[in-house]
Amino acid sequence: MRLLCDKQPTLNLTEADCIDLELKLNVTSKSRPWAHIGQILYEYGTKAKGALNNILLEKEEYDFLKLLYNKPSWTACKGL
Repeated sequence: MRLLCDKQPTLNLTEADCIDLELKLNVTSKSRPWAHIGQILYEYGTKAKGALNNILLEKEEYDFLKLLYNKPSWTACKGL
């Protein structure tokens, strides 16, 4: 999966990365407002039929997901 944002480098994710990122997102304050992003990550990570291969994000979404991606585990994302 590719996370895309205007004028930002593409972030390429494996299925395992998507599941990890979705779990990290779930423990943050953005989990409900960005539930649609979590769902897309989950579907790609579980190889669901019809899963999207790309997500076009706003800069705020991209920056936050990149921050989460670089955290060592979901426990490090609590409270963000």
